[in-house]
Amino acid sequence: MTTISTARKRAEQALDIDRVVENMLHGLEIYCRHVRPCVTPDFFDKFRTYTEKHPPRIYSRKPVAVHEAGHFGVMHAEGFGPSIARLRNKSREGFGWFGRTWADRASNIQSPPSEILRDAISTLAGPLSEERHGDASCRAAENIEELCGAYFLTMHAAHVLGWSKSKGQLWQSTLIGAAARVEFYGQEIRELADVLAKRCCIHVTDKDVKRILGRIDGRPFNVQASGAYNLSPRGAAMIGDINETLKELLK
Repeated sequence: MTTISTARKRAEQALDIDRVVENMLHGLEIYCRHVRPCVTPDFFDKFRTYTEKHPPRIYSRKPVAVHEAGHFGVMHAEGFGPSIARLRNKSREGFGWFGRTWADRASNIQSPPSEILRDAISTLAGPLSEERHGDASCRAAENIEELCGAYFLTMHAAHVLGWSKSKGQLWQSTLIGAAARVEFYGQEIRELADVLAKRCCIHVTDKDVKRILGRIDGRPFNVQASGAYNLSPRGAAMIGDINETLKELLK
């Protein structure tokens, strides 16, 4: 008899990793369209090489729900007005479970640096939530396309601010700020994830979603204190893991 775990492993092995990578590259093209000066000419070749060495993970429903809940909750806290989050099972198409969160607005190349950095924080919130509030197998650093997207947004903000010599420090403070928000709003993110995992779709007008977002509104994050935020050991470990991953990819 074939066990459930063996059947699942065979199903994952049958998934089209090349299509997953192409989907990741498509997402990165969208990010990089707005921050092209910050992207080196050989970046996409490096990205392909990295994913050949570290094939992307195929996700199940719960981790994707936590990931999208992180985007949804932090986007709301940062003023981007998330409207809907949705999960889809795309295993038959070679992707596993897939999620997406839509917002009423987002930053662009003309946005002020403060808004671009809030966009980077909202982008990081998904991967960070997945590891911080998901199961033990989840790693934020595996979401390499969103990490790169957030990194390039931060580099663009540094360029606009004229902080080229301090861009590493700006990235570190943005990453820590995102992790701090994910921990600060942890209860709300977990509750949003539970609702999303059950329904596969949540809307900002849903009564229970509005109640959770209302709690976020009632507990504004102290931006001035984010640099001195005392991350949990797991949160601090995430930061180191992400930086090592980007160092390997961008070297």
